[in-house]
Amino acid sequence: MEGDDLPEGGGEYYWDVKKADTYDDALFVSLFDRGVKLLKLSNMQTADFLGISKLTVARWRSGKKLANPLIRKGILTALALKLAEH
Repeated sequence: MEGDDLPEGGGEYYWDVKKADTYDDALFVSLFDRGVKLLKLSNMQTADFLGISKLTVARWRSGKKLANPLIRKGILTALALKLAEH
């Protein structure tokens, strides 16, 4: 997958995800929210796509509760790959 083939803002997002430090809480919140916005997904659509509750999506987007750092890269990569489908 090449980042250059993604929709507006998607290529930059892909590379930001690829190099992200998954232990940086603020960066995870920023990248997660940005990915959802780039995909133009509602919290419910994001929840369905990731197999989580919409409450979890809202918490992650607001930074109130966060995904375990060990699974963050996978979550962000899933959003980046979904962008590639558009």
